[in-house]
Parts: sequence; structure tokens; C-alpha cells
Amino acid sequence: MIKKKISNFTFAMLIMTMLAIPINISPSYGSDPIEISVIDSKMTQNNTLGVKEKIESLKGKSMDKNIILHEITKVDDINNMDDVIIINKYDALNQRNILSEKANSGKAVYVYGGVSRSEANEIFGIEIFPTPEKDKIVKALRTKKLSERDLEHAVNEELRKTVHRKFDVVGVYTDSNGKTIPYLSDLFVEEGSKTTAKFAASIVNHINKKIQKKNSFISKNVASADTRVDHQLDIGGSYFIGSKEIATMEMDYYLVQDQDETTSDDYFAIEDHMEVETFHGADPVMMKAKHSLPYSVDDLQDWSPGDTSDKQNFSVNLPWGISWNFSTNDDVDVDASGSQSSDTVSWEFTEARFWSSYLHNPERVKPGSAWVSAGESLAAVDIVNTLHFDYQSQIRTWNYSYDYRYYY
Repeated sequence: MIKKKISNFTFAMLIMTMLAIPINISPSYGSDPIEISVIDSKMTQNNTLGVKEKIESLKGKSMDKNIILHEITKVDDINNMDDVIIINKYDALNQRNILSEKANSGKAVYVYGGVSRSEANEIFGIEIFPTPEKDKIVKALRTKKLSERDLEHAVNEELRKTVHRKFDVVGVYTDSNGKTIPYLSDLFVEEGSKTTAKFAASIVNHINKKIQKKNSFISKNVASADTRVDHQLDIGGSYFIGSKEIATMEMDYYLVQDQDETTSDDYFAIEDHMEVETFHGADPVMMKAKHSLPYSVDDLQDWSPGDTSDKQNFSVNLPWGISWNFSTNDDVDVDASGSQSSDTVSWEFTEARFWSSYLHNPERVKPGSAWVSAGESLAAVDIVNTLHFDYQSQIRTWNYSYDYRYYY
């Protein structure tokens, strides 16, 4: 355990490996219909009209009655839209001046089709995720005490993770407290290809989970008990098999930072919120989360929850007075395995009821870890969220990896 005196906690603004873009949600969306415009100038040409019907077919159920979806093929109409915007990257780049105005005025905008960090900044006219220059990455990695031989490889890896990687969907929305929340998403398609309807279906799932303020999940999904957290990244993913959306994962990451003025070490903790849901007769079998520190000079301090059997209400307690609570929808068993020598911790969540092999559908968990970061320049933790699910008597494994980076 750390015996140093901890100074005032500050809230970390993250520079993530993944990218994101703006979207605004009015507090009234909880009761009023949410109007969503799907914009693709090539929908008629590519025979991709009928997005609403295709989303309903993918999900195997009707669209939420609180969502009204419009299909727009005339991109020039974008200037008159006040609703949530879903737009492909090609059209977004051509309309970046208008989208920049809307994003900066708090409108909700999602861009799909493989967007890099630099493209996101170009479309929205601001650095949604500031892109670290190579010199800054080199300087930060030198504080990690890498050898010169390892340094070049590490710099190239960080550039790949923080600058060059593209994501299927990026977005940003303003929550009811006026905070801008970055969002990103990737699709996993086992059979077939990524289509406008699949992109839109994944985004609509995010809207259902995060934008409708009266949704019971949302009311429990804010950064739980620790009021010191003021920054959030939302990550979503959808798993498709052919023409069906089989599963979704929604993750929220919250970072707390504290700087020790007496040393070159800083202190970090991360809340990892994960919810899964399955469709078309699929069932969730196991949820897993894994946190690993990529640089040996950093030290894992603690993690929570620990091993637990047949429990539904959890208290997460980490160093430096950081804590929060969460509840699962049914009793679960937790197998927590961590090592301070390897700086890695993982959790496995399974159903506790003896008569069932499946978790409740949907289900959510919120584990967390804390570590000491050396160098006063870069906090890094690699996160993998995993869902094992049963579909047509076959167990499938879906991993979603996120290399979390905060340059400061």
C-alpha cells in the first residue's frame, strides 16, 4: 500500500486511444420523441433505403416508440436539422463546416464508416481527442524508463493506438448536466458486411441506453458514488451474425487522477462499467473484464470487487478513498484474479443460480482498479471487456479491447 500523503484530487481529462465526436441530448428526450436523421447521399444509389425496417429486422423487434427515424439523401438539408444526426464519413467530410457548428452548439452527431482521430478533429473543427505529437509521445515514454532499443517500437505502437486507428462510429453528446461525453463504437460482423443499417442499429442501441433519461439503466449508470469523477468515455459495440444483431456491449470508463507534489509519481483509478444484452434467442454466459499496465515502471495497487459468491449488491473500494456501489440484476459469482507483480487483474462474472447457466439479460457490472503511474506525463492501462454468449447451442467469445491513454 502507498504511504505517501495524497494531495487534492483533480479530474483527469482523457486523451484516449480511440476516437470520438459530438452529439447533444436535450433533457426533454426522456419523455419527448427522439428524432434521428440518418444521412447518406448514396442510399438510393446503393439501394440502402428502408433503414428503420432493416434495423427492426436486425434486432428482431419493433423500434422503440419514443424514436422517430428519418432517412435523408439530400445532404444539403442538414443545415435545417435540429435532431440527432447519423451521417457517413464521406458526407460528413463534405459538410464539416455545418457539422462543426452543430457539434459546437451541442447538437447530437454520430459519424460512421471508419473515422480516424485526425478526421474527427477535421469534421468537428475542434480537437475532440487531442492528438499527441510524436515528440510528446517520445518524451512521455522516456519517463517509463524504456531502453533505446525498446523505445522506437513503443513509440510506433503508441502512434498506432492514439493517432492512426480508425473506429466504425464516433460521436459526442451533451448529457443533462451539460457535460460533453465522447462516444465510439465498433461492429463485429461474423457473416456479411457492415451496412448503413448495422451502423444505425448500433447507434440506436446507444441512444436507447444513454439518451433516454427515464431509462432505468441510465439512472444507475452515472459515475456511481465518487463525485470526484467528472469525465466519461462511452464505448459501444454490436455483434452481428448475417442479418441479425445478436449481442451488444456498452462500456463507460471513468478516470480519477491525483498528483503527488513530492514525487514524480501520480495516482490513478478507473471505473469500468460494462452492460451486455443479447437478442434472437442468444443468452449471456459470462462477462469478463481485464486491466493490464503496459509499462513495468507503473505499479498496480489494488482492485475491487474481489472473489464473491451468490451476491447482487457490491461495494467497490480502492485506495485513496475512491469507492462506488453497483447492483446486478440477479445474484452472480465473481472470480477475481490479480497480481501486483504482473500488474494485471481480471474479473469473471457468472450466474449464481444453480438452475441456470445464463446471466440475466441484460446484465451490468462495474469493477475497478488503481495504480501508481511514474513520470508525470502518461497514464496507461489496457482494457479488455469480454462477453461469452450461447447462440444456437454454440458458445461464442467476443473481446472488445481498448488501450486507454492519458497524456498530460
